[in-house]
Amino acid sequence: MLKLIKTQRPLKRLAAAVVCGALLTALTTPWAAGATDEFIAGSGNSSAQVMRIGPTAGKLSLAPILGVTLTDYTDTVARAESETADLAAIGVASPCTDAKVPRLRVTSDDPGAAKGKESVTAGQKQNGIGGGVIDLFASATKTPLATSDVKIGSFSIPGVLAMGSGESMSTAGVVIDKGQKVRRSTADTFISSFSLGPVTLQGLHWSSVQETDAKQHQTLTGSFTVGGATIAAIPLPVNGTLSSVLGPINTALAPTGFAIVPPAFDKTGGVATVSPLSIQVVDSQLGRQFLAPALAAIEPIREPLSQQLIPILEKPAQVVGGNPNDCSQTTVPDLTVGVLVADLGIGVAAGSSQLHIDLGGTDAYTEGEVFSNPFNFNVPSPASLGTAPKTIFTPGTAGVPAIPGASEGETPLAQSPVARSDKTIPGGKGGVAIAVGIIGILCALALAGADWYWMRRHRTV
Repeated sequence: MLKLIKTQRPLKRLAAAVVCGALLTALTTPWAAGATDEFIAGSGNSSAQVMRIGPTAGKLSLAPILGVTLTDYTDTVARAESETADLAAIGVASPCTDAKVPRLRVTSDDPGAAKGKESVTAGQKQNGIGGGVIDLFASATKTPLATSDVKIGSFSIPGVLAMGSGESMSTAGVVIDKGQKVRRSTADTFISSFSLGPVTLQGLHWSSVQETDAKQHQTLTGSFTVGGATIAAIPLPVNGTLSSVLGPINTALAPTGFAIVPPAFDKTGGVATVSPLSIQVVDSQLGRQFLAPALAAIEPIREPLSQQLIPILEKPAQVVGGNPNDCSQTTVPDLTVGVLVADLGIGVAAGSSQLHIDLGGTDAYTEGEVFSNPFNFNVPSPASLGTAPKTIFTPGTAGVPAIPGASEGETPLAQSPVARSDKTIPGGKGGVAIAVGIIGILCALALAGADWYWMRRHRTV
């Protein structure tokens, strides 16, 4: 027969329990107190472009965007993309044509993404840097930080326009500034020169920067500067901006339908945006006066001619066959798009469509919103409610229902608004939480083992 000896347990067990409790309290108290001040990576994005040129009609755009950079990040995942061109509606009509456009895309999870990837088109590196007509670069780290860059060589349309070398670059991520973490997105576009007829602009630069810190303080900056401007080789007093000379230029160009719109800085919604420098042909007065009547006169001939031309343009694709959305197959692009391009081109001259020449354009954004505890409903204590108000109750009579009670001076059935609470809170894992959990488990096991050992030693048969 087993008999347990009743002995007072040593105070050491109590002391061990007290030490474990004090240790857990010491660890969790500063951690919980500082949780609200912990920096959250949040998210951010930025984009920049070199040039957009082409006709549009309503929401239909055949104006490709050249030299596009895109960066974004969420928490520790960053992404970067560099595109030679965004083909707009042309890419939608011909997906395989869009697939052949040189572009780079990386995420921070890709092998080698932190070092970056580079692509050189129609050229080769010179002294370790790009030397092609188009140079693309993209990188992404788990810091997180995404970087994207596109360089485009000079080109011209003889007798119409000429553009010098251009570059767009954008970044988005978390950086250290003066010893503190901040979320920062930047976007920049540089164009060495641009000429349209007798007008030449030099040293164009667009810049957008947006930052947020641990306390959600926002800093938004944006700027556009120009190094110089000439008309027929005559210098203009730009002083870094075009505002002083655009008025007279646009007044002179108004009868032709040309309009030059300078860039503007906007920070609506916390997004730092610098708009493009736009050179547009909008509602040409000369076109409406002279060309539009001529086009209206030949409309009865143009429409039947277009209807006969479209089946002819569809023939090559029908003969070759294949799925135009499957780029592994040999197909012929949809040639009927040429009819649409011709209509839009004539529409620009006639004043019914728009020709867009947009230079530059940048935007940047970050956020790190911290949500409060969803269970903190701020219910008042009974003491804070004071004395219950007197209520007025009107008893009912035969055929007349009773009126429910209401506070004196208040309208019956009036309700006070219920405070709204946030639905999500920031979470976390690792760090001090792991240490607290492990120490708690070890303390529980140690106390259980001590109990077992003590009972085994103090039992007798």
